[in-house]
Amino acid sequence: MSREPGSSAKKRPSSSSYTQSYKAGDAPKTHSAGLPYVQEESKSYCKRLLQSTYPEPQYTAFPLSKFLSVWQRVQNRNEARICRDLTPLLVPSPELLSICGQQELEHIVEDIDTEWVRCKTLGGPRPKPDLAIGIAASAFGEEELAKLQNHTAFERATLFTDNLYFPFLLCEAKSVDVGISSSMAVNAIVQLCRAADEAQVVDLSGRILAFSVSHDNERVKLYRHFVIIDGEKMAFYRYPIASFVSNFEEGQGRKRTHDLVREVYHTFYPAHMKRVHDALAAMEDPRNLSMTSSVDMEEAGSQELDPLLELFII
Repeated sequence: MSREPGSSAKKRPSSSSYTQSYKAGDAPKTHSAGLPYVQEESKSYCKRLLQSTYPEPQYTAFPLSKFLSVWQRVQNRNEARICRDLTPLLVPSPELLSICGQQELEHIVEDIDTEWVRCKTLGGPRPKPDLAIGIAASAFGEEELAKLQNHTAFERATLFTDNLYFPFLLCEAKSVDVGISSSMAVNAIVQLCRAADEAQVVDLSGRILAFSVSHDNERVKLYRHFVIIDGEKMAFYRYPIASFVSNFEEGQGRKRTHDLVREVYHTFYPAHMKRVHDALAAMEDPRNLSMTSSVDMEEAGSQELDPLLELFII
């Protein structure tokens, strides 16, 4: 993706330190290729994504008939302008879709330009995606939240920001640096499932666990993200699903990206949510464990007092 000289686009920290972390053995490697490792089911799913169609959005900042005019105006503009004018048409807001009647998206949450401070990075600077989409706290019951709190550690992320659990779709404008953040999202699912049932973790190997979109004023690239698991070793991969030119055939590149993302909301999000709920269901409720410990302590204390009670009765 090209960037014009002198552009005022937001400067992002260099990720060269990730390479250093990988070479030092402190971070797993993120590979750009790996289609042979993807499960056949996941390959078929991506083909279906590309065939999906959805109605045009009803509410937009400008009439969609003027898309090419807006597209021409954002040429050589900074990242903030591109995020404002183009990103919502490529990656529609799931929260706004829910407000406008898509009730099945009620428990999706999105964060914009928010640093991931609640989890350990796999290397390099802390991610700060332009747009991150995941699960809201409202999706979990009291018991599930207790299990999440008990499982969460700096090395085992569940809550990536103050609002965002288990992100599954990430978007960057005028940047292709979504590999580390997407790998962190994938790793969070693996760690949760590993804590629930180690035997089931092998099924995650080669299965798509997250998506990402990177775009500038001209081109959009969509990726699938997965992990290959070999015992305790993990290698993170991304592989392109499609690449579109935004203004291709009167904006059809924009429309195809929009449709694919809507299909991710419609089909992948429920599967993602179910995977998290199933893992939590297999975990022990930490509140029961603490209650058992309290009862054991009380019983132990009562047994120690029994001789004194007998003496008092006599």
